[in-house]
Amino acid sequence: MQENLKHSLKNRHIQMIALGGAIGTGFFLGSASAIQMTGPSIVLAYILGGLIIYAVMRALGEMTVDYPTSGSFVKYAHMYLGPVFGFIAGWNAWLLFTLACMLEVTAVGTLLDYWFYIPHWITCLVLLVTFGSLNLISVKYFGEAEFWFAGIKVTVIIAMILLGSYLIFFHHDVNQIAKANLLEYSHASVFFSNGTMGFLDSLVIVCLSFCGSEFVGVAAGEAENPQKTIPKAINGVVIRIILFYVLTLAIIVLMYPFSKITPETNPFSDVFIKLGFSKSASIINLVAIIAAVSALNSCIYVAARFIYSLALNNQASVMFTQANKSGVPNRAVVFTLGIAFFAVIANYTFPA
Repeated sequence: MQENLKHSLKNRHIQMIALGGAIGTGFFLGSASAIQMTGPSIVLAYILGGLIIYAVMRALGEMTVDYPTSGSFVKYAHMYLGPVFGFIAGWNAWLLFTLACMLEVTAVGTLLDYWFYIPHWITCLVLLVTFGSLNLISVKYFGEAEFWFAGIKVTVIIAMILLGSYLIFFHHDVNQIAKANLLEYSHASVFFSNGTMGFLDSLVIVCLSFCGSEFVGVAAGEAENPQKTIPKAINGVVIRIILFYVLTLAIIVLMYPFSKITPETNPFSDVFIKLGFSKSASIINLVAIIAAVSALNSCIYVAARFIYSLALNNQASVMFTQANKSGVPNRAVVFTLGIAFFAVIANYTFPA
């Protein structure tokens, strides 16, 4: 069977989906934990992990330009490796991103606790209904939402890099700390604080951080001009993502003696505090919520497209091939939301 989806995603949507997909909640709240694993060499780990992801994305890009499809790597596994690999890749990817939906809605409820308490099951229900509806209306609304969500995340990261650089070079106290840290990091035993195994272990977290880069391959199946937009997105955006991660982590390890960084350390907030923004924690908490709902929006989208692709390959019920007037595989979206609804039940039953 042939795909019957509409090509409504514009170039700016594709660019921002590619850019925002790999920037999740963990980047704003989990940087300190990654540094703890291997020390200052986390910067090197992100460079190495970024090169690995770039190679994977270039390969995916070649296949996407040759054969744009909303099934992305699931379809390619089916075409080039056989139905068994397509089946495994497809259901595994669908399960992964459906579970991610459940995690993201729960994360938003937890982040909202910073300001006020709403029973988490209510937050989960509202978010699933809201973004499920957005995905059901039209793919262009999904693209528009991701455009703005990604824009906010990127703006905060650029602000972090610029303001952090300003503090390192022009703030006397921070400048002195950065000089002392740089001298200390010149020793291999400090740079690789937990040895070779600590560095290798950190690569697992690093590569997981880039999860979401593949969203651009899925979106290609509904792009207006994939032959033009996909190469531009992959060639330019992957490099920008690597720079965002590397520069941000480099600023953090220069501004703080890494031995004093704990999982509770929030470098993003601290940079704003040093510049006199007393509400910085609230700002970063808001950005983390935006990152979480952005991930939720994207995960609903890609999970539905994977089960749609499986149905086209006769590896899921044929009912999932149905698309509404807007070219959205509505039954695939509703089925994915139905499974994600278990997050509502879980949060109601086990609120702790």
